[in-house]
Amino acid sequence: TVICSDKTGTLTKNEMTARKIYMNNKLVNVTGEGFDANGLFLFNNKRIATEEFDRLFETILLCNNANLNTKSDPTEKALLILAKKAKYKINARRIKEIPFSSKTKYMITEDDINGRKIKHIKGATEVVIEMCKYIEINGHKKVLTTEIRKQILEKQNEMESEALRVIGAAYENSDNYIFLGLIGMI
Repeated sequence: TVICSDKTGTLTKNEMTARKIYMNNKLVNVTGEGFDANGLFLFNNKRIATEEFDRLFETILLCNNANLNTKSDPTEKALLILAKKAKYKINARRIKEIPFSSKTKYMITEDDINGRKIKHIKGATEVVIEMCKYIEINGHKKVLTTEIRKQILEKQNEMESEALRVIGAAYENSDNYIFLGLIGMI
């Protein structure tokens, strides 16, 4: 006899929820359930402001094809809700897109933000991180060393051990991809 349970709602309600962000050497917990835009961002069990994650929110909003008002991919919807919880908004125009595929394991968009062209990428962490030469930490670009890559992949493994689906996010500046962080969802 096999008993299956769907405590997350992924199967029964086709919903996912972003639970954690790893960026700026911080593991941040995100509260809230499903596609409800109410939630808090907690670091060391204390509520924190979210402005330091704006570049990450920019990336997950623009590198996304979901719509909150129609049937859309639950992963992409969860990312939209995460940015909405932070009350992050941006106006941009999509120039082009490389859609996600199971072969490449990433999605890339090129967007026009106030006359500035910028590429955003999200996908499997191990693929995204290999495309990056730098990492952004607290607004500063640093070389993405082997040691930092190892720390990121260890954090991904930690999140996955909590049954979270983890994706990585990055953006392009001057022909170099800059790693931003991880998002863990259930």
